[in-house]
Amino acid sequence: MKKLVLAVVLAALVLAPAALAKELQSISVCGPEGCNSSSGIGIGSGSGGAAFEAFRAAFEGRPTATGAPATVLDAVPAGEFYKLGMLVRGDRRGAGRFSVEMWYVKPNLIRFLRGGYLEPFKRVPPPSAALLQRLAEGVRPYPAPEVVDAYVNGKRAAHPAAYAALFSGLASTEAKMSSNATWVDVTVTPDRANPWFTADMQFLYMPSEQALFFDKPVKVEDDVASAIARDGGLPLPEPDGSSWRRVVAIGILGAFLVVAAALLLLRRRPRGAKRAQPTTA
Repeated sequence: MKKLVLAVVLAALVLAPAALAKELQSISVCGPEGCNSSSGIGIGSGSGGAAFEAFRAAFEGRPTATGAPATVLDAVPAGEFYKLGMLVRGDRRGAGRFSVEMWYVKPNLIRFLRGGYLEPFKRVPPPSAALLQRLAEGVRPYPAPEVVDAYVNGKRAAHPAAYAALFSGLASTEAKMSSNATWVDVTVTPDRANPWFTADMQFLYMPSEQALFFDKPVKVEDDVASAIARDGGLPLPEPDGSSWRRVVAIGILGAFLVVAAALLLLRRRPRGAKRAQPTTA
């Protein structure tokens, strides 16, 4: 129970009213080929040491000049990422490498996975961000996750890779919820563990609003919304005004190019050319 409380406090890095008995010993930023540790690269003095002390103070529940990280509810685009491991002095880790593990996304985002549930991203203050970026130097990150399998209301998607667009940092939207709204379950499976989604997560999708619900609802683009409709046996979404405006704009542009090409050919035709006269035998 104590370890769970410690993990929750670390996940949010929220300042506690009293300092914790646990002491943060080191921070490591890891990729698929190895890690850089705050103890291993000599972060203990100067600006690096000050940044580590600020990070440790937040972890241990002591007041800091920069304050606690801010919660990020808007969608974060999927990309390269790292594991963030922490060692606590005196903690028995068993078979695990670190006392606590989180995710780190450059330049300043962290996220904690607890019991299959991803807590919201946190944006760490500048000193902590500088420390994590320094630790990440020379460490090859994990590549952006891909979707290898997807289901819509239990029906398998024909082209699951297209569902990766759901994690491209879609814009937030104000979904209009009604009592008779239709809800769809969307499940995606990643090719590797990552900070954005797990195989155990189900996302709620509202077809009428093309809204997918993360920490905040996001607006799903027309092509992915159409794929969800086809895979789930739902009516195809009606094109919105912006889609029709794009179609009209493309049509106007095409007509303009045809007219411009015709005028160019006329201008290039030689002027005053004499017609050839028939010859007589």
